[in-house]
Amino acid sequence: MITEEMAKAFAAAWINAWNSHNIEHILEHYENDVEFYSPLIRLLNFNDESVIKSKADLKSILKQV
Repeated sequence: MITEEMAKAFAAAWINAWNSHNIEHILEHYENDVEFYSPLIRLLNFNDESVIKSKADLKSILKQV
């Protein structure tokens, strides 16, 4: 079970990773078979489904933003 303290620590780590602009640090928070949904995916012409289904593809799109 995830405690409130664990959830807050994870959220803080994720925010710090995002703010660092370090793609590898950001991706440490995702599994290889991630499903990531965003309208930005379609706007960047990555695919028409607006979903990314792998960590490798997520890394690719993060390099574009």
